[in-house]
Amino acid sequence: MKLSLLAINPYTLYSCGVDPAFGSSSTAIVLTEILKEEHKIRVIYAKEYDTHPNPAFIGERLYDIYVKYRNTWFYIDDANRGFITELKTKFNEDSHYKKAEDVGPDNNRVLPFNFTTDHKNMLSHLHLIVNKGMLCVPEKYDRVIISLHTATAEEYKLIKKDSSYNDSLDALRLACKGFQISSSYGLG
Repeated sequence: MKLSLLAINPYTLYSCGVDPAFGSSSTAIVLTEILKEEHKIRVIYAKEYDTHPNPAFIGERLYDIYVKYRNTWFYIDDANRGFITELKTKFNEDSHYKKAEDVGPDNNRVLPFNFTTDHKNMLSHLHLIVNKGMLCVPEKYDRVIISLHTATAEEYKLIKKDSSYNDSLDALRLACKGFQISSSYGLG
């Protein structure tokens, strides 16, 4: 059976990557779900906002995702602390953390990550997922597909000038942080 035809499982784990670029580039959101029996991660929503939307608008979109898919954790580039504070307030979470590493998934849905220090590990992790055939991206999410096909890197550092739809790729990298790959290449 084609995985894109499988119904979305309301009881599975969802991981949403958010690249909130409210200045020079697009804001991207990529929502993924784990298909544990199939050993796959499937993109079920992907959107780039090219018009630099208001952070409150993006916060509302993310909260709408949470209402629809309750088992969702949001992995967000922590470069925009104001946006994360606003989102944590919307989710009734403590926004007074000192650094991203202080926020964990046990009592938070909004998880900031330092893209500057973790970008190579995230690209390496995504590379492993893709190479093991664990990622499913339906055709309608063409920006995500194009971002994967055009991604150029050197030592796991993305060369953005040679790649397309980098914001979607960054959001996908963040979304994949929610899934651990075991030594036998199963999902956990």
